[in-house]
Amino acid sequence: MTLGTKLQTLRKQAAISQEALAGQLGVSRQAVSRWELDISLPETENIIKLAKLFDVSFDYLLNDDITENVTPQNLPKHTGRNIYIDNITEFLKKYGYWCGYILSAVSAYCFAGYTITFLSLTRVISPSGEMAVLFGGMGIGNAMFGILIMYMLLSFGGIIGGLWLAKYLKKKTEKYRIVPTEEADRR
Repeated sequence: MTLGTKLQTLRKQAAISQEALAGQLGVSRQAVSRWELDISLPETENIIKLAKLFDVSFDYLLNDDITENVTPQNLPKHTGRNIYIDNITEFLKKYGYWCGYILSAVSAYCFAGYTITFLSLTRVISPSGEMAVLFGGMGIGNAMFGILIMYMLLSFGGIIGGLWLAKYLKKKTEKYRIVPTEEADRR
Protein backbone atom coordinates (compact mmCIF):
# COMPACT_ATOMS: atom_id res chain seq x y z
CA MET A 1 0.00 0.00 0.00
CA THR A 2 1.24 3.46 -0.84
CA LEU A 3 1.06 6.53 1.36
CA GLY A 4 -1.87 7.83 -0.68
CA THR A 5 -3.88 4.62 -0.32
CA LYS A 6 -3.20 4.48 3.42
CA LEU A 7 -4.10 8.14 3.85
CA GLN A 8 -7.35 7.74 1.93
CA THR A 9 -8.27 4.62 3.95
CA LEU A 10 -7.51 6.32 7.27
CA ARG A 11 -9.44 9.45 6.28
CA LYS A 12 -12.51 7.43 5.26
CA GLN A 13 -12.35 5.30 8.43
CA ALA A 14 -12.34 8.52 10.49
CA ALA A 15 -15.24 9.88 8.38
CA ILE A 16 -13.34 13.06 7.51
CA SER A 17 -13.68 14.78 4.14
CA GLN A 18 -10.67 15.95 2.15
CA GLU A 19 -11.70 19.52 2.84
CA ALA A 20 -11.96 18.97 6.60
CA LEU A 21 -8.57 17.23 6.67
CA ALA A 22 -7.04 20.06 4.65
CA GLY A 23 -8.47 22.57 7.13
CA GLN A 24 -6.95 20.69 10.09
CA LEU A 25 -3.54 20.59 8.42
CA GLY A 26 -3.64 24.12 7.02
CA VAL A 27 -3.29 23.03 3.38
CA SER A 28 -5.58 23.11 0.37
CA ARG A 29 -8.05 20.34 -0.48
CA GLN A 30 -6.16 19.86 -3.74
CA ALA A 31 -2.97 19.10 -1.77
CA VAL A 32 -4.76 16.34 0.14
CA SER A 33 -6.15 15.00 -3.13
CA ARG A 34 -2.64 14.95 -4.71
CA TRP A 35 -1.32 13.05 -1.64
CA GLU A 36 -4.08 10.45 -1.89
CA LEU A 37 -3.46 9.99 -5.63
CA ASP A 38 0.30 9.65 -4.96
CA ILE A 39 1.05 12.62 -7.21
CA SER A 40 2.96 14.37 -4.42
CA LEU A 41 4.10 13.73 -0.87
CA PRO A 42 3.22 15.78 2.20
CA GLU A 43 5.95 17.79 3.91
CA THR A 44 7.55 16.36 7.03
CA GLU A 45 5.53 18.50 9.44
CA ASN A 46 2.30 17.39 7.74
CA ILE A 47 3.34 13.73 8.00
CA ILE A 48 3.86 14.27 11.73
CA LYS A 49 0.42 15.88 12.01
CA LEU A 50 -1.18 13.04 10.01
CA ALA A 51 0.43 10.39 12.19
CA LYS A 52 -0.83 12.12 15.35
CA LEU A 53 -4.27 12.79 13.90
CA PHE A 54 -4.87 9.19 12.81
CA ASP A 55 -2.85 7.65 15.68
CA VAL A 56 -0.51 5.70 13.41
CA SER A 57 3.26 5.32 13.28
CA PHE A 58 5.50 7.14 10.82
CA ASP A 59 6.71 3.76 9.59
CA TYR A 60 3.18 2.77 8.70
CA LEU A 61 2.64 5.94 6.67
CA LEU A 62 5.99 6.05 4.89
CA ASN A 63 6.89 2.40 4.35
CA ASP A 64 4.94 0.83 1.47
CA ASP A 65 5.81 -2.69 2.70
CA ILE A 66 3.97 -2.21 6.00
CA THR A 67 0.28 -2.88 5.48
CA GLU A 68 -0.81 -3.13 9.11
CA ASN A 69 -0.68 -0.24 11.55
CA VAL A 70 1.60 -1.08 14.46
CA THR A 71 1.22 1.21 17.45
CA PRO A 72 3.16 1.07 20.71
CA GLN A 73 0.09 -0.43 22.40
CA ASN A 74 0.14 -3.59 20.27
CA LEU A 75 3.91 -4.08 20.22
CA PRO A 76 5.39 -6.71 22.54
CA LYS A 77 6.88 -5.12 25.65
CA HIS A 78 10.47 -6.22 24.99
CA THR A 79 10.75 -6.20 21.19
CA GLY A 80 14.27 -7.02 20.04
CA ARG A 81 15.78 -6.60 23.49
CA ASN A 82 17.03 -8.97 26.13
CA ILE A 83 14.43 -9.27 28.89
CA TYR A 84 17.08 -10.08 31.52
CA ILE A 85 19.04 -6.92 30.79
CA ASP A 86 15.80 -4.91 30.91
CA ASN A 87 14.93 -6.41 34.31
CA ILE A 88 18.42 -5.73 35.72
CA THR A 89 18.36 -2.16 34.40
CA GLU A 90 14.92 -1.55 35.88
CA PHE A 91 16.03 -3.01 39.22
CA LEU A 92 19.14 -0.79 39.32
CA LYS A 93 17.09 2.29 38.45
CA LYS A 94 14.76 1.58 41.36
CA TYR A 95 17.20 0.27 43.98
CA GLY A 96 20.69 1.22 42.76
CA TYR A 97 21.23 3.60 45.66
CA TRP A 98 21.48 0.57 47.96
CA CYS A 99 24.82 -0.20 46.28
CA GLY A 100 26.16 2.96 47.94
CA TYR A 101 24.90 1.86 51.34
CA ILE A 102 26.43 -1.58 50.88
CA LEU A 103 29.75 -0.03 49.83
CA SER A 104 29.70 2.15 52.95
CA ALA A 105 28.89 -0.79 55.22
CA VAL A 106 31.65 -3.00 53.80
CA SER A 107 34.12 -0.12 53.98
CA ALA A 108 33.16 0.59 57.61
CA TYR A 109 33.67 -3.09 58.45
CA CYS A 110 37.13 -3.05 56.82
CA PHE A 111 38.00 0.27 58.49
CA ALA A 112 37.14 -1.20 61.91
CA GLY A 113 39.24 -4.29 61.21
CA TYR A 114 42.28 -2.30 60.05
CA THR A 115 41.98 0.05 63.01
CA ILE A 116 41.83 -2.82 65.51
CA THR A 117 44.82 -4.47 63.82
CA PHE A 118 46.74 -1.21 63.87
CA LEU A 119 46.02 -0.59 67.54
CA SER A 120 46.78 -4.18 68.57
CA LEU A 121 50.16 -4.09 66.83
CA THR A 122 51.16 -0.79 68.37
CA ARG A 123 52.77 -1.54 71.70
CA VAL A 124 55.42 1.06 72.26
CA ILE A 125 56.46 4.34 70.71
CA SER A 126 60.21 4.60 71.12
CA PRO A 127 61.87 7.83 72.33
CA SER A 128 63.35 8.45 68.89
CA GLY A 129 59.84 8.80 67.44
CA GLU A 130 59.84 5.48 65.60
CA MET A 131 57.17 2.99 66.38
CA ALA A 132 58.51 -0.18 67.86
CA VAL A 133 56.24 -3.12 67.70
CA LEU A 134 56.56 -6.45 69.36
CA PHE A 135 54.37 -9.17 68.01
CA GLY A 136 55.14 -12.62 69.31
CA GLY A 137 58.75 -11.64 69.90
CA MET A 138 59.12 -10.52 66.28
CA GLY A 139 59.58 -6.88 65.29
CA ILE A 140 57.23 -5.45 62.65
CA GLY A 141 58.61 -2.43 60.86
CA ASN A 142 57.23 0.88 59.71
CA ALA A 143 56.20 -0.62 56.37
CA MET A 144 53.43 -2.59 58.06
CA PHE A 145 52.12 0.57 59.71
CA GLY A 146 52.24 2.42 56.41
CA ILE A 147 50.23 -0.31 54.73
CA LEU A 148 47.65 -0.40 57.53
CA ILE A 149 47.30 3.40 57.49
CA MET A 150 46.85 3.31 53.70
CA TYR A 151 44.13 0.64 54.02
CA MET A 152 42.44 2.63 56.76
CA LEU A 153 42.39 5.75 54.57
CA LEU A 154 41.06 3.77 51.60
CA SER A 155 38.34 2.26 53.79
CA PHE A 156 37.40 5.67 55.13
CA GLY A 157 37.23 6.95 51.54
CA GLY A 158 34.97 4.00 50.71
CA ILE A 159 32.61 4.99 53.53
CA ILE A 160 32.40 8.59 52.33
CA GLY A 161 32.18 7.57 48.65
CA GLY A 162 29.46 5.01 49.34
CA LEU A 163 27.33 7.51 51.24
CA TRP A 164 27.76 10.07 48.45
CA LEU A 165 26.87 7.46 45.81
CA ALA A 166 23.75 6.42 47.72
CA LYS A 167 22.61 10.04 48.08
CA TYR A 168 23.30 10.80 44.40
CA LEU A 169 21.53 7.71 43.07
CA LYS A 170 18.56 8.16 45.39
CA LYS A 171 18.14 11.74 44.20
CA LYS A 172 18.42 10.57 40.57
CA THR A 173 15.91 7.76 41.20
CA GLU A 174 13.38 10.24 42.59
CA LYS A 175 13.97 12.66 39.70
CA TYR A 176 13.60 10.04 36.98
CA ARG A 177 11.32 7.60 38.74
CA ILE A 178 9.31 5.25 36.61
CA VAL A 179 5.62 6.12 36.77
CA PRO A 180 2.73 3.93 35.68
CA THR A 181 1.25 4.77 32.28
CA GLU A 182 -2.01 5.98 33.81
CA GLU A 183 -0.17 8.45 36.06
CA ALA A 184 1.99 9.66 33.17
CA ASP A 185 -1.11 10.27 31.05
CA ARG A 186 -2.59 12.46 33.79
CA ARG A 187 0.45 14.74 33.80
